[in-house]
Amino acid sequence: MIYLVNGDPWADVLRAHSPEQGEVFVWRENFEFGPFQKPLGETEQATARARFFEERLGMPFDETKMMFVYQEQRLKRLARSSHLVLWLGTSRADQLLLLYILKQCRSLGITMVDLVTIPTGTLPQDSGELVVKRLFDERITLEKEDVIEAEEAWKDYIAVNPLDFVTRKEREIRLPQLHAAWNHHADYFPSQANGLSVIEELILTLIRRGISSFESLYHEVLNHRPEDGLTNVHLAAIVNELAEEWHPLIQIETSEIQGLEGDEEESWILTSLGQKVLAGDEDRIDVLGIDWWVGGVHLKENLWRRSSDGRLIYVES
Repeated sequence: MIYLVNGDPWADVLRAHSPEQGEVFVWRENFEFGPFQKPLGETEQATARARFFEERLGMPFDETKMMFVYQEQRLKRLARSSHLVLWLGTSRADQLLLLYILKQCRSLGITMVDLVTIPTGTLPQDSGELVVKRLFDERITLEKEDVIEAEEAWKDYIAVNPLDFVTRKEREIRLPQLHAAWNHHADYFPSQANGLSVIEELILTLIRRGISSFESLYHEVLNHRPEDGLTNVHLAAIVNELAEEWHPLIQIETSEIQGLEGDEEESWILTSLGQKVLAGDEDRIDVLGIDWWVGGVHLKENLWRRSSDGRLIYVES
């Protein structure tokens, strides 16, 4: 039995309280952002994504690429007879991973796949043996039709046209856990009104209200958007875009705390440009530009924008 989890916190829980003997397989990649280009093979895709994370977050290219390539190779080494148990939450981040892993399982011929759904609000640090056993006992076995649905949804996610993925919420689906994956997809596209995604607008609003550190910002964003499963890495990348040095919408300053050598406090403020964009007097893309990925959509020149009623509209430059 192989337990696949998203990130280290739940991996540590399963190593300590494994319901049955098995290997813990940790997946470490954010599928919510970064490039996906269909013609590229897995190694080329890993290269493109590692380069993106290096440029946007300073993550070391060689180590990041090695991690991406290793986890793919580890997945491919699984025997077709493997019993894979996916421990995933209901967030958008976990559901995108679910789509991808099931797509890969179908390609690899792995048919024995169970899903343990970790409810929103169930924290790994609060989960001991009893919680793990209860969740494990409630697992479901995924059928061939579930896997096919996930594979089709993943193809829609990495397509250059996002409409098929977004409109999946209007169809009947076999896996109700997947709703957040497409319910919130349009929120990550720039608005017609001011060029901000819903997340960017929330960040600027929270800073205007007095948020003064990354930690407090991350906590508040999670409180407002629990179904996103936004990682601190993803949030940091978004903040870096908004703090771009030439035309920043936010400004982050540090100063040494008086009497406490080596300790610093942060000051986060909206720039005058950030205030204008948030008010809708300026457009984020006009003043800041954009070079970003949402699934397979490269937001750069010709853009998909989000209307006031949540529809995605293609706008030529």
